[in-house]
Amino acid sequence: MAKLMIIGPIAIGLILLLLFITFKSVRMALLVIFNLPFALIGGVFALYVSQLYLSVATSVGFVILFGVAVLNCVVLVSRIAQLREEGISVEAAVVQGSRTGYGPC
Repeated sequence: MAKLMIIGPIAIGLILLLLFITFKSVRMALLVIFNLPFALIGGVFALYVSQLYLSVATSVGFVILFGVAVLNCVVLVSRIAQLREEGISVEAAVVQGSRTGYGPC
């Protein structure tokens, strides 16, 4: 667990760096990263409801959960950016991007 406490922030920092390289925007990268606490809350709630404790296996599950959450958000933010490049307003791009089935951010 002590190693995970060190590796976790390093992994999130590397993900933030890769997102910055992908989007060329700190704002977009932070938007994706700010999705992680919501995934964490959902995972902790699932552990509580199922009456399980935090183990190595559930920690690996959290890593996978973070990966899926980041992936969904990257796809959604990319779609909204694509719609913005087509000249659609921010509000319309968010609504249309969310309705096209690319997943929640």
